[in-house]
Amino acid sequence: MTERNSRPTLAERSQEFVTLEQAGEILGLSKGTLYQYTFNKTIPYYKPNGRKVYFKVKDLINFMERGRRSSIDEIKSQAVQDTLKRG
Repeated sequence: MTERNSRPTLAERSQEFVTLEQAGEILGLSKGTLYQYTFNKTIPYYKPNGRKVYFKVKDLINFMERGRRSSIDEIKSQAVQDTLKRG
């Protein structure tokens, strides 16, 4: 847990399961959007009792990180490295 507050960080909660509502709060998405993502198998989820949907915090973090976009500086740096490799 962080020293500033008693709430665990997402990294510390990575093995926890959360409800659809909690997942929506973490991702900033509506319940409807999350249901659509589960229906389309866009995001990993668990449905142990055949009714209620759960998510592992680790899977939510991975889902967020999949959407990462490189900065202009990273793209330029990669372009320079690729050019140097080709010689």
